[in-house]
Amino acid sequence: MYRLTKLQRMHELFCARRTPITIDGLMQELGCSRATVLQLTELLRDRMGAPLEHEGAEYHYRRPEADDYTLPAMWLNAAELDTVLQLQALLGPIPPGPLAQALEPLRRRVARLVDLQPGVSGSAWRRIRVSEPGARRVQPAHMAAIAQAVLSRLRLRLEGEFIAGEYSPQYLFHCRGRWLLDAWHHGAEARRTIALEEIAAAGLLDKPAVDIEEDEPPFACLF
Repeated sequence: MYRLTKLQRMHELFCARRTPITIDGLMQELGCSRATVLQLTELLRDRMGAPLEHEGAEYHYRRPEADDYTLPAMWLNAAELDTVLQLQALLGPIPPGPLAQALEPLRRRVARLVDLQPGVSGSAWRRIRVSEPGARRVQPAHMAAIAQAVLSRLRLRLEGEFIAGEYSPQYLFHCRGRWLLDAWHHGAEARRTIALEEIAAAGLLDKPAVDIEEDEPPFACLF
């Protein structure tokens, strides 16, 4: 998908320009290496039949052929389509704020990739939706503390019915619309899988988490 996006951008540059552009100029415009620029120009000229010419290190589209040239249709394969749909579903519902601003360039790149599909308008993709039946709402404060504990390898103090105690978090995973915490309960000396919506309060402790070694985490929801 990376090459596809860069290739489309290169094509647009050549279409818009009436004067040649150097390899260094292409590197700057595309934000990629010299080797990538050379690979893309070869792909554009030799495999996609673009009217691309070069004199030394300067490249340009041959006129008037360029005025009628369009890139061949480039369909996403099944795996790529699934990835794009998942990305759109994840990036769409992010509320306004610093995170949304940071992810906006990625969202635009995904939308741009969708627009490359032949015969499909951007608005048509709104008819494909990814839903998660039974998704549970998690308190943001709990999610932040738990995620920090998992990544920083710190223990947690959890409160809630039947789950109160001190835990060493092992994994945080999302399954069937629910966030689940896999953790070691120090009081019971046993491993527990806890749904985050069941947690009434979560606090970080200034103690290192204990790593429980197993071949695979007990992701029971996957079976």
